[in-house]
Amino acid sequence: MRGRFRFSGLLCCLDGVMSAETSAASTPPRPRRTVRRGSPIRRLLSVLIGIPVITGALLLGWLWWAERPLKAVERSLTQGDFRTALERVENYLKGDPASSRALDLKAQSLVGLRRFPDALAIYERIGSDTVSGQRAWGEALLRMQRWTDALPLLRQVHQKQPDNADVTHELAACAMQAGEFEQAVELAGQLAKLPGQRERGLLLLGVLHSNHGNYRLASEAFGQLLESNPDGAGLQILPEELFQGMGQACLNDGKPEEAIRHLTRAIELRPTAERYAFLGEARELQGDLAQAGEAWKQGIARDPDLARAREGLARVALDERQPSQAIEWLQPLSVPSKLTSSIAHTLKRANSLLGDKAAADRWDAEETRLRDAEERKRALDDVVKQAPQSFWALALRAHKYASEGNRQQAATLLRTVDGLRTQKPDGYKDPQGFLNQLIDAVQTGSPLPSLDLVPLERK
Repeated sequence: MRGRFRFSGLLCCLDGVMSAETSAASTPPRPRRTVRRGSPIRRLLSVLIGIPVITGALLLGWLWWAERPLKAVERSLTQGDFRTALERVENYLKGDPASSRALDLKAQSLVGLRRFPDALAIYERIGSDTVSGQRAWGEALLRMQRWTDALPLLRQVHQKQPDNADVTHELAACAMQAGEFEQAVELAGQLAKLPGQRERGLLLLGVLHSNHGNYRLASEAFGQLLESNPDGAGLQILPEELFQGMGQACLNDGKPEEAIRHLTRAIELRPTAERYAFLGEARELQGDLAQAGEAWKQGIARDPDLARAREGLARVALDERQPSQAIEWLQPLSVPSKLTSSIAHTLKRANSLLGDKAAADRWDAEETRLRDAEERKRALDDVVKQAPQSFWALALRAHKYASEGNRQQAATLLRTVDGLRTQKPDGYKDPQGFLNQLIDAVQTGSPLPSLDLVPLERK
């Protein structure tokens, strides 16, 4: 526009000069002088000024025409028609295979089609400098459970779009998985304050606190949600799942009456073995063993191996002085893969009542061994919860990812852990070589080392 403005101004000046010459021709004769109206200099100036204007207009027109196919791809993405978007952008790439914008749009189409590995192959080669591309990139990493890789990308997008509810929700979920619990809770609170997102934010807040073992805060968040939405309708989870979550939170917070009310509602909507098991525990906590037993039997009818229900029925049998019945209830759980210290304790009590001292002593030793292992596991879990970015918390989370089959994410964390150890070789004692064994196992796919090798003393 600026070049065009100068061109028009110069034309006005030239017109003024030409008008003045015409007037001069009608005045009384003066000394005759020849005037050359179209001098070479004037023609040259007109050409020189016109070239950039015409060139700019042609360039804009060409760019507009060339960008039309990519604009059509963007429209398809906006409409959620990812298959059409992919077809259009692949046609474009046949003529311009190196176009970074087209490749970015192709990756976004692939994310929409849930072809996350294919999208990541593009983004890891060319990256993205667009908000929509960075968000798609972050979503692909999130879906592939590459939490620590997704986190910085989603943070960038959130900074640019702080009022985008979906981005806030995804970032909160990613932060939780990456061990950033405080940030996840803060983001859930932000989500609840966005217009029209209060219930969604409260639901996320309740789930986060529940998963972290903060049952009172979880029940408070779920309670606020149910005050405004007593039927639990229109949420990201089914109503019966919400009522079960609320019931479990109340049960773990020592509120059996509230737990019974919500668990009963969940069972009315859809009965499951697990819900009957929790209902039985709430009845037991309330002191109603008869109703507890009925609930547990309902659970076992749906799942014969339901451990919570069998343990509960064994406790009821012992209270009724029926040790043989208790042993019978626990028989399917007395195998190493299912045995816990609480099961061993109940079996010890049952055999003591039967007068079988040898069996009671054997279960006593087993209870001690299992309790020590469970206490150690709780201590390691506390490391991850209380200091999530510490050296051993990162190593433990890497072990967890690898045990779940996510060895790529485990390898990412282990590179960070190994870097910290390299910087401070004497700072992290590992007398049994847990870390070296874990790194080797993740790289080679061999069995993971036991968590018993992790030193609880940490810096």
